[in-house]
Amino acid sequence: MRRHRELSSSKLDLVENFVKNFKKQGGKYEKHPVADSRIRDQLSGSEVPMMKREKAFSANGFYMFVLESNIMLHRHAAARGHKLLSDWCRRNWRNAPIKILDLACGGTPYSIVRMMGACNQYKFSYTGIDINPDQIEAAKASWFPDNVVETRLIEGNAWDLSMLPADEKFDIIFTGMNTHHGTPEEIYCLLLQVKERLAPGGIYINHDLFRPAGTPHLPRPDVNPDDPGESFAMVAHETLAKYHASELASPIKAEPNPRDWRERFLTKYKLALQERGAHEEGIREVVEHVSRRDYPISTKDLEAIAEQAGFVLSVLDMEASGEPLEAYFSLVCAQPS
Repeated sequence: MRRHRELSSSKLDLVENFVKNFKKQGGKYEKHPVADSRIRDQLSGSEVPMMKREKAFSANGFYMFVLESNIMLHRHAAARGHKLLSDWCRRNWRNAPIKILDLACGGTPYSIVRMMGACNQYKFSYTGIDINPDQIEAAKASWFPDNVVETRLIEGNAWDLSMLPADEKFDIIFTGMNTHHGTPEEIYCLLLQVKERLAPGGIYINHDLFRPAGTPHLPRPDVNPDDPGESFAMVAHETLAKYHASELASPIKAEPNPRDWRERFLTKYKLALQERGAHEEGIREVVEHVSRRDYPISTKDLEAIAEQAGFVLSVLDMEASGEPLEAYFSLVCAQPS
């Protein structure tokens, strides 16, 4: 596993300047995303339910404050990701739009859009997938830089890519703040699908929450403890079986009654939000979400899982950011081995 620790302030400035220029232009572009006509309910007939709409993550919900406050290092992820993306484009550009797939794009695609906007000498074709219809509707009204020449939004499960045409490939597949909801087997299944969908030379980029080294793994419950009728599964059993996810040699050692390291994380999280002027209702919403749904693996765990899926991993830690939660968030780049 390769690690890169430097953060170029010029790269962060470039992304920030892109955002400032966008705001000066009034916050919108003439071109708007269009909905894909092949919207499917990937979860019909399986045990995986449509994830409940949580107020914080709905259109204009509190998560917008989280994004803009940079508490989860979205701006730093965009700056570091811009370097990854610009280096890739310089090596692989072939006089055609670079195809981007954004998994669990949300209503306001953030880091990947800023990465593309900062690489304004290249043209991009963007596809975003999200399971929540309200997020897709919000994304339709979102903005994209002028160098994103094609935009497609699909309502569907970002953990099951069978909704896409069988032969469709992408140069870059990105996901942000989503894989920490999955089990090791589900993440393995997702990586195998990502590998199938990458064009030759393509890479996978993931900005996410990770369990710090030296803390015990917390296995995710199969169902919501507060509502046993709600499954926490991200991937249907039939999809796990199709990709032989049970054959994963999990790198994680189970511990009896593991200490919940998230308590320390949530203490820091709440304090950072309060210091940035967050309202208490919003803080309660995101704390409840983390407590109920977030069971991240470590970057070392991910490296081992990715290796079994046929990837080589590079991890870009957020250590130079000065943010209070920098130890918990990383940007990961993977390419087929």
